[in-house]
Amino acid sequence: MQTWLWRHFRFELPEDWELLQYNRDSRQGRCAFADRYSFRFEFNWRVVPGPPDFGRMLSDYQALLETTQNLRNAKRERHGNWQGLSGTHGSASSSRYGRYYEEERCLLEAVFLWPDSRDTGSEAAILDSFRYSGDDPSGYQHWRAFGMDMHPPAGLELLQADIMPASADMCFGRPRSEDRVRFRRLGMVSNWLNKPLERWLRLQLPGRAHTVKHSRWSVRDHMLETLRGVYVPNFKLRRKRAYQLTGWQCPRDKRIYLVETIAGRSTELAEQEPQRLLSCCESLGRDV
Repeated sequence: MQTWLWRHFRFELPEDWELLQYNRDSRQGRCAFADRYSFRFEFNWRVVPGPPDFGRMLSDYQALLETTQNLRNAKRERHGNWQGLSGTHGSASSSRYGRYYEEERCLLEAVFLWPDSRDTGSEAAILDSFRYSGDDPSGYQHWRAFGMDMHPPAGLELLQADIMPASADMCFGRPRSEDRVRFRRLGMVSNWLNKPLERWLRLQLPGRAHTVKHSRWSVRDHMLETLRGVYVPNFKLRRKRAYQLTGWQCPRDKRIYLVETIAGRSTELAEQEPQRLLSCCESLGRDV
């Protein structure tokens, strides 16, 4: 099983289920996972005023699915704090469970899609793995996705996620603000990295980063390369920001990991050690 953390929720899924569709909206969205053959699982969320009337909601939902998706043999289901219904669609089957989390005033839906036979044991294990994961006491969120274990500051939103083969790029920030933290994970390194990492990092600098200084240090057999300077915003009236770009190659999976931060000099983010924001393996992380 592989652990995922998305939007303050932690859950475990089979290792070969990959996240192919995802939504950045924190109020309402969907993540869809698939194996090599078909979609297998959906994780949906919606912020609501309060706990829903599950009995009425499931009745309406069943009627909708029977009409629009040809759901047959509908049956009410319950597992712990999850309530839902199951049924068949031709030769395939599905089951859908809902649960309300007071901490986020959020209604979650877990949807299992079974193209062959239904696996109730896997359903139970996945539902049992769901946990609410709030901000830690030091004021950081926790996200785990696409091979990255990330800790963006609390209050930042997921602004961008560009996921391609051998490349994952996620950026957190605030709308209409220059402050942000960006995480990247790059694979197939031997095919494209043909120069020292420091030189390659300098090519990644944005045009508005200036007065850049380089430093290098080792943390538990990981050699980190850091470029620090100032970032000049688009608008002249805005103050300059602290800029930092750090990269390293993990000696275990051989991939390149990058952390880029743009922040006001008075914020903790400007001084945070990059390995505490992004972990590539058990040797490098917030416990360092």
